[in-house]
Amino acid sequence: MITQLHGLALRSALNSCVFVGSSLMGGYTDLGDRKGLYLVFDEILAKNVTSWNALILGYMELGLSGEALRAF
Repeated sequence: MITQLHGLALRSALNSCVFVGSSLMGGYTDLGDRKGLYLVFDEILAKNVTSWNALILGYMELGLSGEALRAF
Protein backbone atom coordinates (compact mmCIF):
# COMPACT_ATOMS: atom_id res chain seq x y z
CA MET A 1 0.00 0.00 0.00
CA ILE A 2 2.75 2.47 0.89
CA THR A 3 4.48 1.90 -2.44
CA GLN A 4 1.22 2.73 -4.21
CA LEU A 5 0.86 5.92 -2.17
CA HIS A 6 4.46 6.79 -2.97
CA GLY A 7 3.76 6.30 -6.67
CA LEU A 8 0.70 8.53 -6.43
CA ALA A 9 2.77 11.19 -4.66
CA LEU A 10 5.37 10.98 -7.45
CA ARG A 11 2.76 11.34 -10.18
CA SER A 12 1.13 14.24 -8.34
CA ALA A 13 4.51 15.93 -7.73
CA LEU A 14 3.88 15.86 -3.98
CA ASN A 15 6.90 13.71 -3.14
CA SER A 16 9.08 16.77 -2.54
CA CYS A 17 6.64 18.13 0.08
CA VAL A 18 8.20 17.67 3.50
CA PHE A 19 4.96 16.60 5.19
CA VAL A 20 3.97 14.08 2.51
CA GLY A 21 7.54 12.78 2.45
CA SER A 22 7.69 12.42 6.22
CA SER A 23 4.45 10.45 6.22
CA LEU A 24 5.77 8.18 3.48
CA MET A 25 8.97 7.71 5.48
CA GLY A 26 6.88 6.52 8.42
CA GLY A 27 5.15 4.03 6.16
CA TYR A 28 8.41 2.63 4.85
CA THR A 29 9.68 2.39 8.43
CA ASP A 30 6.60 0.37 9.39
CA LEU A 31 7.39 -1.99 6.50
CA GLY A 32 11.01 -2.28 7.62
CA ASP A 33 12.18 -0.89 4.28
CA ARG A 34 15.42 0.99 4.93
CA LYS A 35 16.04 1.79 1.26
CA GLY A 36 12.52 3.16 0.79
CA LEU A 37 12.94 5.30 3.89
CA TYR A 38 16.11 6.93 2.56
CA LEU A 39 14.76 7.16 -1.00
CA VAL A 40 11.82 9.29 0.17
CA PHE A 41 14.11 11.41 2.37
CA ASP A 42 16.37 12.01 -0.62
CA GLU A 43 13.39 13.16 -2.73
CA ILE A 44 12.46 15.92 -0.28
CA LEU A 45 13.85 19.15 -1.73
CA ALA A 46 13.63 21.44 1.31
CA LYS A 47 14.55 19.24 4.26
CA ASN A 48 13.62 20.62 7.66
CA VAL A 49 13.44 19.39 11.24
CA THR A 50 10.36 17.27 10.42
CA SER A 51 12.08 15.30 7.67
CA TRP A 52 15.31 14.88 9.64
CA ASN A 53 13.37 13.65 12.68
CA ALA A 54 11.45 11.17 10.51
CA LEU A 55 14.73 9.84 9.10
CA ILE A 56 16.43 9.49 12.48
CA LEU A 57 13.34 7.98 14.12
CA GLY A 58 12.96 5.57 11.21
CA TYR A 59 16.55 4.40 11.55
CA MET A 60 16.12 3.97 15.31
CA GLU A 61 12.91 1.97 14.90
CA LEU A 62 14.68 -0.27 12.38
CA GLY A 63 17.50 -0.87 14.86
CA LEU A 64 20.03 1.10 12.82
CA SER A 65 21.40 3.26 15.62
CA GLY A 66 24.69 3.84 13.79
CA GLU A 67 22.87 5.23 10.75
CA ALA A 68 20.70 7.38 13.03
CA LEU A 69 23.80 8.79 14.74
CA ARG A 70 25.45 9.56 11.38
CA ALA A 71 22.28 11.33 10.21
CA PHE A 72 22.24 13.37 13.41
